[in-house]
Amino acid sequence: MATYYVESGHGGSDAGTAANPWLTIDQAMNAVGAGDKVWVKASVDYTELVTIDTAGAANTPIVFEGYTTATGDGGRATITGSGARTSCITDSIGADTDIFYVFKNFRMTDATGSGFDSDCDHITFKNCKFDTNGTHGCVTRISVHESCEYMGNTSSGLELGGSAVVVGSTFYSNLVGLGASGISFTVLGCTFFSNSQWGIAMGSGGGSSQVVANCVIDGDGKDTDIGIRISNDLAVLGILNTVVYDCTTGISAGGGDMGERIVSRNNCVNANTANYVDIETFTGEVTAAPDFVDEVAGADYTPNTGSPLVAAGYDLGPDMDIGAIQVTAGGGGGGLLMPNKRAGKQ
Repeated sequence: MATYYVESGHGGSDAGTAANPWLTIDQAMNAVGAGDKVWVKASVDYTELVTIDTAGAANTPIVFEGYTTATGDGGRATITGSGARTSCITDSIGADTDIFYVFKNFRMTDATGSGFDSDCDHITFKNCKFDTNGTHGCVTRISVHESCEYMGNTSSGLELGGSAVVVGSTFYSNLVGLGASGISFTVLGCTFFSNSQWGIAMGSGGGSSQVVANCVIDGDGKDTDIGIRISNDLAVLGILNTVVYDCTTGISAGGGDMGERIVSRNNCVNANTANYVDIETFTGEVTAAPDFVDEVAGADYTPNTGSPLVAAGYDLGPDMDIGAIQVTAGGGGGGLLMPNKRAGKQ
């Protein structure tokens, strides 16, 4: 297990070491093996197509991590398609292969297709941003997404083709925030706003399960057609402690009433032209306006003191709030899930 370094524009001998880093990320991809770590410095934008060639393993994943000045500082390194390349990162391995990769602190932008595009399995993204891509921000299968941003992509911010966990992430100004069909996923503590067609789209499910919990979906003046769009044949579905607000339609399972075979409770569904189609919140519904700290100017979705969201959530412990940010003592202590604010204001 080795540690390598990449820094575009460095004048050294291009050896992958700290003193003489590689100049491109794809050089690192050509060299890594299971358990290796690659530090990528955000010196300038990386104008290249990065191709995953080698798989990691379950106990020895391959980790790529961006940084700005010092390793571990959390700064994002940018890979750009420059409006000319189909993707920023893709793979050459083949569909359904378990590759066990972690990408941390990267921005993937301006691809003509999707910023990240792979049909391999077991990929983790942490603090990554996918923006201004010609199709989707990120296309992936079995995957984990933590504290990521999906912004201004022509189609979906995140398009899932395999089971996934999505936590503390923000989706804004895409056609669809998050799209998935026929898979199981959990979406926890995420914020969706100004996605013009759908915030979350759940396609035909078969035996798969979908859970949306403690999220905020803000249609931003009816800019979003449907907050949560559901295929009514989904077999296992739970929507809990979630705000669906100011959309044309709040939650829709058009095609037939889902009835009480699903779990839908302690949601705040407010100020939509139609709050529900063929679905409802059965227990603990809040219908009053959610009352956020700075919904418009800063998109700070923290509940104000006195907000009807406070301590109104379904809870396994004391005083869970509805929405993505917890302010009640015992319910997360002021941002357990994520400080979901508009880009640049986190």
